[in-house]
Amino acid sequence: MIRKLFLVVFVLMLGVFGLTFALKNPHSVTVSYYFNLVWEGPLVLLLLGVLAVGVAAGLIPGVIRVTSLRRQLGKARRKTGDGATDTELVIGGES
Repeated sequence: MIRKLFLVVFVLMLGVFGLTFALKNPHSVTVSYYFNLVWEGPLVLLLLGVLAVGVAAGLIPGVIRVTSLRRQLGKARRKTGDGATDTELVIGGES
């Protein structure tokens, strides 16, 4: 209960911080990249875009790894004919 409350308060504080940052920094920025690519827009949109790319770059390898491990687990279950749940599986087959 306390943990959920702490999480809600933290997310609300983070949201208020982001909102006040956006309101205090309405300036436009210009970003130049290779091949004369230029983007001009609000600083907040640039930061949100960079954050989204970073989150995606972190999540994609993790999702690929979890999918691979689940596939391996399914193959192992079919091979042994075991209908055990995740909590019943013991590493190395030892109890």
